[in-house]
Amino acid sequence: MLGAQADPAQSVGFDLQDVHRTSEGKSFDYRVLNLMLFKLTKRPYDEALLRFLFVDEHLVDIGDDLVDYEDDVLANSFNIYRAYTHIYGREAQLLLVQRIADFELQYETLLKLLPANVQELVKSRQKDAASVEGSNKWVFPAPILDEAKYRADMAGLSDDST
Repeated sequence: MLGAQADPAQSVGFDLQDVHRTSEGKSFDYRVLNLMLFKLTKRPYDEALLRFLFVDEHLVDIGDDLVDYEDDVLANSFNIYRAYTHIYGREAQLLLVQRIADFELQYETLLKLLPANVQELVKSRQKDAASVEGSNKWVFPAPILDEAKYRADMAGLSDDST
């Protein structure tokens, strides 16, 4: 079982910097596509837009990780919430909320630096994306502190259904 310790990273073999670096690398494909679009349209890179998209991608990824948390535990896949839970145990939610708040602040700050027409496009896309009920809220599943037990329990449930 995972728990908060004086130096929790020592017991899991990675630290918060590793987690953030891995999380930030997950959306590299979007960044490559954005750069390719600039090249294909023969336009110079829009550094302000690229910085904004970087932050937006991470907020989307964190949201996806919260939705996929249980599946990622079963698959033993990287998930930022899962990694925070490994390091911080029951405190993971609070600490990940702080990261989300930091990204949301950057998001608002960087959005204001974009041209008005681009801001309107972003807000329109955001409104469309939030049209699904509950999609505009951060919902944290209960942390799974004993992943081996969780996997065994889930395997038992699937065995019962066959």
